[in-house]
Amino acid sequence: TIMQLCKTLISYIIITHTIVWAFTTHRGRLSSGNHCLIQNARDISNLKQLQNQDGSVSVGTRSTHRTRLNLWKNFSFNNANNNEDDESSDFDRLGKKSSAVGSGRDKNVNGEEDDGDSSKKINPFKTMLQNERITELNSSIVNIVRSNEFLSKIASYVQEFVDRVEQNISNIKLVLLSFSTGIALTVGVLLYAVATTVSLEDGNPVTESTALMETILTDLSEGYVDEVDSRTLFETGVSAMLSSLDPYTEFENVKDAEAMQESISSRYGGIGLVIQEVRDEKGKGDLTVDQSGDEADTGFDEEDFLEDPTNVSSKTKKDDKEKELKIRAVKAFEGFAFDFGMRTGDLLVAVDGTPIKSFKSVDEVRNKLRGEIGTVAKIDVIRDGVGPLTVEVPRQVVKIPDVKLSKLMPGNDDIGYIQLSSFTTDTGLEMRNAILDLQSQILERGGNGELNGLIIDLRGNPGGLLTSAVDVASLFVPRGSDIVSAKGRGFPGVLYRSRVEPLISSQKTKLAVLINGNTASAAEILSGAIQDLDLGVIVGSDRSYGKGLVQNVQELPYSTALKYTVAKYYTPSGRCIQSIDYKDGNGKKAVKVSEKDKNVFYTRSGREVKDGGGIEADLKVPAPSASALEVTLLRSGILKDFASEWSKKNQLTDNFSVTDQLYREFQAYVNDKHKAGDINLTAIYAGPLKQLQRSLEESKYQISKSELKSLESDIVREMIKDFDKYAKDIKEDLSNAILDRYLPDSLLLSRSLKTDVQVNAALKLLKNTNEFNQLLARNTGVEGDNLARIDSSGVTTSKTAEDLGVRLNLNW
Repeated sequence: TIMQLCKTLISYIIITHTIVWAFTTHRGRLSSGNHCLIQNARDISNLKQLQNQDGSVSVGTRSTHRTRLNLWKNFSFNNANNNEDDESSDFDRLGKKSSAVGSGRDKNVNGEEDDGDSSKKINPFKTMLQNERITELNSSIVNIVRSNEFLSKIASYVQEFVDRVEQNISNIKLVLLSFSTGIALTVGVLLYAVATTVSLEDGNPVTESTALMETILTDLSEGYVDEVDSRTLFETGVSAMLSSLDPYTEFENVKDAEAMQESISSRYGGIGLVIQEVRDEKGKGDLTVDQSGDEADTGFDEEDFLEDPTNVSSKTKKDDKEKELKIRAVKAFEGFAFDFGMRTGDLLVAVDGTPIKSFKSVDEVRNKLRGEIGTVAKIDVIRDGVGPLTVEVPRQVVKIPDVKLSKLMPGNDDIGYIQLSSFTTDTGLEMRNAILDLQSQILERGGNGELNGLIIDLRGNPGGLLTSAVDVASLFVPRGSDIVSAKGRGFPGVLYRSRVEPLISSQKTKLAVLINGNTASAAEILSGAIQDLDLGVIVGSDRSYGKGLVQNVQELPYSTALKYTVAKYYTPSGRCIQSIDYKDGNGKKAVKVSEKDKNVFYTRSGREVKDGGGIEADLKVPAPSASALEVTLLRSGILKDFASEWSKKNQLTDNFSVTDQLYREFQAYVNDKHKAGDINLTAIYAGPLKQLQRSLEESKYQISKSELKSLESDIVREMIKDFDKYAKDIKEDLSNAILDRYLPDSLLLSRSLKTDVQVNAALKLLKNTNEFNQLLARNTGVEGDNLARIDSSGVTTSKTAEDLGVRLNLNW
């Protein structure tokens, strides 16, 4: 566009100068013509002076002949049928003529009268006389105008205008001509540019698709049988298009974009309360829970974004019949709503005087709880075992911490534990402060301020910002070490390398990182860097999720955004841990990377690691598997319901525990709810049972409904037996449900560590230095960057990183 405008301006200047030059030359010619007209006027004046009193004209003098000759030359002396010779003869005859103007006849030298042609040749002189009469008439009109004051003023204005126009006629002509030329030239250039653009875009699939989308939306909006929402149609079409690529490429509408921005910063204005709508669909099994909250969802999006693959946004299920809205608090954050008196399980009655039943959805209640920072939210609640209460909570900027728990493990081994739940903008700072706090606690104990071991719990961590993962990794990796690199088709390759001294020395502090199948994205960057650089041991049941893709968030018009995959990231050994190949698109075309397609890479000490399947645990510790009964109880929400009933009749004591008597009361409560149809113990098998029934009906097998009912009854009896088989796990779940109504999250997490199998295994490993070094291949004769490889013959060979092709210092 800029080049087109420049071309227009240059062309405009050139043409304008050309026109000015041409006009100036033409003006000179016009001036020459005007000189001839002036000479004619002088000749006429001379002729008038030769008139006699009787009207005759003296002839024969030299000036008369010159005057007539000049007038003749300037008033059509050329006859169209005469050639040059005839013209010369006319001049000769003119010199010999004598006229008798008074008698009205011209005679030639022979005294004969001239014919009609001669009379036509003197018509210019008659015209001159007629013009004189017209001049006299004009003079009379002028006198009349001058005698009238009004007409005189108008005439003066007109005369002034005419004089100015005559004075500036050349400039006016130049301006008009230049302006007209410029307009014509500009329009021409623009038309040419449009024509060129159209011709260049002809056949462009993006342009064609855009035009088709616009046409389809317009046709549907104007001609569909029912009224449609064009915006909804557009979002549906775009979402379907993007979902064909991979599950992380998404269009964010206005509402989603705002929630995404809150998730990135992990900040929002509110009171720090998670609320939940609970609907009891009697006879339909589980309670239907539609979760919303005063806080934002924990998905994270921004430039250099690594998304949560396990994040599934809850959808509001609409009942056929409208019911009175009921809202309960399911989580109160420490430092915010919890500190001001809100507790899990509180039933909200009103917010700032507005009854909850007047709201139509959870979102409306959430928006009511939020508001201007500094104001106070007055919340009326009903608490089980207490009754009606009024809680006042100030609205403030709520920062959801990424470090959920930081503590020294029991004993005098100076081993710390940090649970990291996500990676947002301040994760690096939170992690640094947590480590410094642990070191301070060791100093207070009388130690040297160094941690002997540190457990970093990344289980269930969905990831977040790539840059935050780099910030956390720089607290552990040696200065100058590569942390992660990223590269894509249209993405400028980048390599992240630590430029600071680590806060934790791998020589003094042993690291253990806990992972599971829901450890993904940025959490895998941290665990991958620690594993590839042999800084710590990865502990888990098997592998992490395996998300090695980077998303970028592009702001779009109308406060929307596009989040799309732009690159893959690589750990320090050079491997990409992406477990699913979306090269051919999402859905059926997406395939999991097979074992035969995985490539072998090597850590700094020469340990073998593979790509294409997440981060594999160095020390595999199976996580306890939940029974079908435990899963059903957790999903149904009946544990929280029982905790609510217990709170109405009991008070929490310091030495609280789930006794056998309390456990039997819970079993009876579940049995009563099952008989009443408020809970379906076979809900976990409901899908397979319905599929079985449908298949039998389609196959036309004569199986009675009573037999299927008998099968369901058998399943219930088997599950009831699990109350005894899995009593320890269910008791722990029941205890957490009751304590969740009284204690903050940090105390609940700290309490759960005592029975955590994987945490205890990591703690045991950190206390055993020999086993720890053996897992990391330390003190095995392999030094520096020499990496060991075992070939197919079983012979161990030692090669350098360069020999093995482990190159991350690439100048992308």
